[in-house]
Amino acid sequence: MERIDTLRVILKEMWVNYHIENNPSKKVQILEKIEGNQVYLSSYMIQRDMYYNKQQTRKIKSQPRIEENKILSFLQY
Repeated sequence: MERIDTLRVILKEMWVNYHIENNPSKKVQILEKIEGNQVYLSSYMIQRDMYYNKQQTRKIKSQPRIEENKILSFLQY
């Protein structure tokens, strides 16, 4: 999570520098760096989402269904 925040801050600063820069060739260089940053950022976000989705799936699978609880409580009486 910290890496994602760091990359977002860097990306924000790159855009500020892009808009300040007057030299067209340096603007192109900044845009290339922004593109590279976005690749890293999106890959980290995809990995994070996959991790959270996997955790959610584990929680759902570990919780017994209501019908199972009713049957088990009925059988205990």
